[in-house]
Amino acid sequence: MRYTRCWQGVWAVVLGLLSVAAARAEDFTREIRPILKTHCFSCHGSETKKGNLDLERFLQASQVVNDIKTWQSVVEKIRDGSMPPRGKPAVPEKEQTLLAGWVGKLVKEMEAAEPTDPGPTFPRRLTRREYRNAMRDLFHFEADVESYLPEARSQTGYDNQVDQLTFPPELLEKYLMLADSVVEGAAWNLGNLRNKEPINRWHKHWEGQDKLTARQAAERNLRNLARLAFRRPPEDKELELLLKPFDRALAVRKDFFHNQRFAIKALLVMPQYLYRLEALPADDKPALVSDYELAGRLTAFLWSSVPDPELLDAAEAGKLHQPDVLREQVRRMLQDPKGNRLAAEFPEQWLFGRQQAHLLDQVKFPDYTPALAKASSEELAQVFGRLYRDQRSLLELLDADYTFVNEDLAALYGIKGIKGPAMQQVTLTDRQRGGLLGMAIAHQKTSMPSRTSPTNRGKWVLDALLGTPPPPPPPEVANSVDGNAQDPEGRPLTIREKLDLHGKQGTSCANCHLKMDPLGYALEKFDPIGRLREKDGNQPVENTGKLPDGTELKGVESLKQVLLQRKDQFTRNLVEQLLTYALGRDLQSYDLPSVRRITTTVIEKQYRADVLIEEIVLSYPFRHKRAPREDESVRGDQEKQP
Repeated sequence: MRYTRCWQGVWAVVLGLLSVAAARAEDFTREIRPILKTHCFSCHGSETKKGNLDLERFLQASQVVNDIKTWQSVVEKIRDGSMPPRGKPAVPEKEQTLLAGWVGKLVKEMEAAEPTDPGPTFPRRLTRREYRNAMRDLFHFEADVESYLPEARSQTGYDNQVDQLTFPPELLEKYLMLADSVVEGAAWNLGNLRNKEPINRWHKHWEGQDKLTARQAAERNLRNLARLAFRRPPEDKELELLLKPFDRALAVRKDFFHNQRFAIKALLVMPQYLYRLEALPADDKPALVSDYELAGRLTAFLWSSVPDPELLDAAEAGKLHQPDVLREQVRRMLQDPKGNRLAAEFPEQWLFGRQQAHLLDQVKFPDYTPALAKASSEELAQVFGRLYRDQRSLLELLDADYTFVNEDLAALYGIKGIKGPAMQQVTLTDRQRGGLLGMAIAHQKTSMPSRTSPTNRGKWVLDALLGTPPPPPPPEVANSVDGNAQDPEGRPLTIREKLDLHGKQGTSCANCHLKMDPLGYALEKFDPIGRLREKDGNQPVENTGKLPDGTELKGVESLKQVLLQRKDQFTRNLVEQLLTYALGRDLQSYDLPSVRRITTTVIEKQYRADVLIEEIVLSYPFRHKRAPREDESVRGDQEKQP
């Protein structure tokens, strides 16, 4: 009876949504599409597709639902005056309101629904850093993975997205060579490893105390090792496969530890280790992941590695899905030293993974050393890690009265009394620092080799911090403002003057530059390596600008205030980014309810970083799975899996 009432409630919700959807579809055909036809199709129709955007292809409201982010962007650009471009009639206010209201209601209805689709589950190959971390945790060995494995990076900027982690044939040879390197380099002998966890847990059955045969000892060792590497207890048939090379070697040479290396090498090239494999439901209906699968997802997210014995013990007891147990494990894992990996790996990929990389000119900027670059990355990691370890607010990423520096970074910032390479927390008196906008790494990653780029910096603020990236520049327009342009009197133009001219080259350029450049101008007192300056060459630095809505900007402090006024937008974007990273895939329209729930809870809990992480782990898509449908694949040109 309980289940019957439950399903009756579900069907009532479904039928209600279907009725709403029908009304929305009628409104789209009668009211929305005519607006687009009048104002948008000439540039964004099936024949023109400017900015690679074809709005004419949306014939039904259901198509809008499947690409709702595009429509949110369309509404934003119409409302802020970016579109239609200059020179074309603006969309009347009444039609703007109608379009914005229709899309807004549709989004609210989608977000208010219960999450029912976790997205398709595919086998997930270890990333390069996950392989390295697993070697650290299993063998206390630093594997030289860069020499063997390529780095993957998707359009989202993350290296763990399933669409990039394919398995071309040549990769198998690389894994074999890497396994050789690991096994030989790890100095596989009891004398070196006996006192190291978790190694001693699976070597203890050989010092002769259990009077085991060599094969029995090898089996026990491999069972414990495979339990960690496979993220679950190995099956007997899997152990037999691993023991075959050990048996063959033992028949030739009676050297237990030497022969065991062959079995370890075999383990390191098995799909059960190289992939996170999850059993799929028989149909395409969602199901809870198993406790062991949840342990694998959890450690990939928080540690970029394999589970430890305590987490697997909780999974074995069948308790990991219990919210209290899951929260307790998340807190434990974040406080563990391995919890620093999330801070070291996620923020830099989120903020700069989509940035075009430029090598700074070390002749022009001799202070930009590898040590300074490393300290700049470490500052970001230390600040982000402190937020979730100490239950602090995510808004400290926008403004804070502290940061972390070592001697090199302190010298760049003009902070006295810091000695040595270790990072130390300092209280800031210059509030131009503090938060992401004051960090050296933000300016190093968004500058050109020999100069700053207000456009790059403004684009970075819109994209990485607010989640509203501008469209790519038109291909027919020259995008560089480098060169020796002069005014009519022969005076060399400043970067700002060149950008103003560039924005006037075409109406499409002007629309985007009006939004990007003022944000970048506010950051102009930071040079390309993140040092504060008053002049750029012989010219005084001008760090003022005006946003399209009339907001005046003067320096980084005013830009911080603008972002703090949009703190909920910033928070939602961060939710979307961290959820993308945690799931290892792009977010889709069916993820909207989960994004909304996580964002609402984080805001209600005073923007706490630890709450954000816990809510992602407890979210519907993180704890559920489903089989891919016929029209779903990792990518169109997917290589075969091993």
